[in-house]
Amino acid sequence: MLVEVMRHLLYRRRVRAVHAWRDAERAEYLRAVQRITAVAPTGMGTMRRPRS
Repeated sequence: MLVEVMRHLLYRRRVRAVHAWRDAERAEYLRAVQRITAVAPTGMGTMRRPRS
């Protein structure tokens, strides 16, 4: 019983760590996107290739 409890607590700690890492990565990505779009000229749109 004690082994299962400890295993579950360690699992929850690992899940929290993974979620924190994921949220930090997402926040860094969003900051980078905002920085790029702030300096990008307007009218770039989706940057689709022109039709030939």
